Amino acid sequence: MADNRRNRYSSDHDDTETSVSSRRTRRSSQNTNTRRSDSRFDTQAVTRSLEEQADSQARRTGYNSENSRSETGRTSTRRSSQRQTARIAPVNEQTYEEQRRERQRLRRERKEYERWRFAHRIVRILIVIVLILDVIIFRFGIFKGGFLPVWNMLTSGGTTTASTETTVSSGIDLEISEQLLTVNEYSRPGTELTAVNGIVVHYIGNPGTDAQANRDYFESLKDGSSEVYSSCNYIIGLDGTIIQCVPDNEVAYASGERNSDTISIECCHPDETGAFTEETYNSLVLLTAKLCSEYSLTTDQILRHYDVNGKPCPLYFVNDADAWSSFLSSVAAQLQS
Repeated sequence: MADNRRNRYSSDHDDTETSVSSRRTRRSSQNTNTRRSDSRFDTQAVTRSLEEQADSQARRTGYNSENSRSETGRTSTRRSSQRQTARIAPVNEQTYEEQRRERQRLRRERKEYERWRFAHRIVRILIVIVLILDVIIFRFGIFKGGFLPVWNMLTSGGTTTASTETTVSSGIDLEISEQLLTVNEYSRPGTELTAVNGIVVHYIGNPGTDAQANRDYFESLKDGSSEVYSSCNYIIGLDGTIIQCVPDNEVAYASGERNSDTISIECCHPDETGAFTEETYNSLVLLTAKLCSEYSLTTDQILRHYDVNGKPCPLYFVNDADAWSSFLSSVAAQLQS
């Protein structure tokens, strides 16, 4: 049995040694193959490395060439830009010069516009001044009625009336005949004025009558037989005669509600138109100017009976507003003379 075990052991040991030997042989063969494969692998790696180096060298050569071409291009671009700048510079200088000239032109135009505005403003101021002076001159009679008297004379058929003569010589003597009415209830109440705030112009309304006849009529009212209340402070006749009937500081029955603070002047007239003769008109201008001067009145305080209560009196001055304006201008001129 022991021999058997020894034989088996020997047999197993031999087999083991044989298998180990074969394994070693296989491993050696594999190592040889591996070394061969590694040598082949190393050869391929070297080849690839060489190829990569060649490619890298080629790329570097190309990059340098490209850089060279790029540098050349940039240099060319700079030179081209310099040449273009050299060509554009005169154009830019020309554009700047044109802009400068344009600015100068705009400044000149602005200055001219400002001068024009200033001149226009001055002209407007002068126009306003002229208009104001024109109103003042016409209002205070420096034009002395202008062409209105001539026009009125032509349109009235050559009849000489109050409106045909608006100039009054300051050398004409103003004579007033004082024929005061008797103090009575109907024509001279003897009541004092509260103040002298105006002058009221009337017309008699009875064509062809004279100053004396009308004064006597007022005097005849004192007995009260007709129960008429009427009078005036002054009467101017057809020939320019002036008669004072009631003192300036007393009430006369002529102007209604303004009897207490105005002086009344009645004017005679030759016909139904109510137009005054030249003599009546001249005396009216002088008397009105005298009263305005004595009582510090202006032409704005000279009224028509029509302006007090709407009665068409004095008829001619109510129908012809220009004639009334001309009369006021004549009074103003007389005050300034």
